[in-house]
This record gives sequence, C-alpha cells and structure tokens, in this order.
Amino acid sequence: VVITEIQVGGSTATDEFVELLNPTDCPANLEGWKLTKKSASGTEYNLVSSLSGTIPAHGFFLITPKPNAEGSATYDGFVSADLLYSQSSNTIAVNNAVVLYADQAKIQLVDKVGFGTAGDFEGIATVNPTNDSSLERLNGQDTNNNLADFSVRVLSDPQNAASPPVSPPGACTAPPQVPPPPSSPPSPGVAGSSILSIAQVRALALGSSAATEGVITVKPGQLSANYFYLQDGTAGLQIYSSSKSFPQLTS
Repeated sequence: VVITEIQVGGSTATDEFVELLNPTDCPANLEGWKLTKKSASGTEYNLVSSLSGTIPAHGFFLITPKPNAEGSATYDGFVSADLLYSQSSNTIAVNNAVVLYADQAKIQLVDKVGFGTAGDFEGIATVNPTNDSSLERLNGQDTNNNLADFSVRVLSDPQNAASPPVSPPGACTAPPQVPPPPSSPPSPGVAGSSILSIAQVRALALGSSAATEGVITVKPGQLSANYFYLQDGTAGLQIYSSSKSFPQLTS
C-alpha cells in the first residue's frame, strides 16, 4: 500500500484528503493501521488513530477530515470518503509529512510523504501544493524519494474504494503454505537453536531474539526497499530495516 495523493487545502484550510493505493492483486485489510502527520519540527499527531476497511486490489481508499464541531463539512470533493479522521481538529498543513503505519506501535512503516520544509520524508521532500491542487504519485512509482515520486496536480482528483481500479487485477494467489517446524521451540523470549514458527515469533515480547523460516512472498523493493514479507503455515511477518540492508534473499 502506498500514499498516492494528498491535498492540504482548498475552499477552506481544512478542505483536504489523503488517498491510498493498493497495487497488488489481493485486497488489503487496513484493520489496526495508523495514519499520522508530522509538523516541520517533527511533532507527530494522529490523523486516524486506528484505520479500518479494505482497499480493493489495484484500487484506492480515500480518507478525509470529520465535519467541523458545528457540523459543517470541511472536505468538499465530489468523491465520498471511505474513512474519516479520528478528530475534527486533526488537519494537514504545508511543510508537513503524512505517515502510514501497519501497526499501533508505529514500528511497521508502510509509507511516508514529506513536503516543503518537512522534517521527515523519503529521500528528498517534495514541494508544497497550493490550495485546490494536490501532490500526486507519478504512475504509482515508489523509488523512496518523495521529490522524484510526486508532482503537483493543478486540480486534485481524489478517488475512493468505489473508483475504477488503476488496472484490472489478476488472480489473488494465496502464498504457498509451509508446515510449521516439528521441533519444540524454546520458551518465549529466550534465544536458542530451535526454529520458531512465525506465529510463535509474533507472540514474543518486544526485543526478543528468535530464529524462524518461511517463504518470501514480497521481496525488498517490490513495495518498499525497507522491508520484505515472510510467511509460513501459521502466520506472516514483515521484516523491516531502516538501512534497507538485507542479506541475499531467495524465494
């Protein structure tokens, strides 16, 4: 999943939206994900504290502000939102970054876009959009460089889950199932020579060390250079590296 379009202002200062794209052949479940914005100084605020909903294969998902306290609308686009911000006071501004996480602890970074003098970004921050214009991802590309990946769209074009997909999705193929290893694992959180199933690894306390194995279903660079996905017959796992440094991987 990537952030594909952002508007920070239009007919009002809070006429804004964030659009997501699922570039895969399978629906993407957003349950428990988090969307935030960071100010130029780096202070982070929730836009949506806990996402819900599903992005269709090769489809979009539109997130907009809640109405004002008196009930008047803020976002005035013709395309309806799939999900609203958590609070009516949550807004995006110029010189911000929009950040998407796949967990509540904000460990599994999915995507981020910084613009203007934002303090957080991928590669190089892109430019600020003007009112009623938006930042739009170029042909869905994701090179982990906001300046290279985004351009200003003069008139924004928000799309939601009911909008046509960017391309006809192929068959959603479930990743191959690998039976869990027969060996008895060590106690949770205790390093050992036994190989844990991925479900057992996910149950460990934060900071624990363990060995596991499985099938690589998404290699580094397919969705992001920062992570890959590993799966066995029990569960799946996202392996993340801020340095984008991974050993030679085979699937």
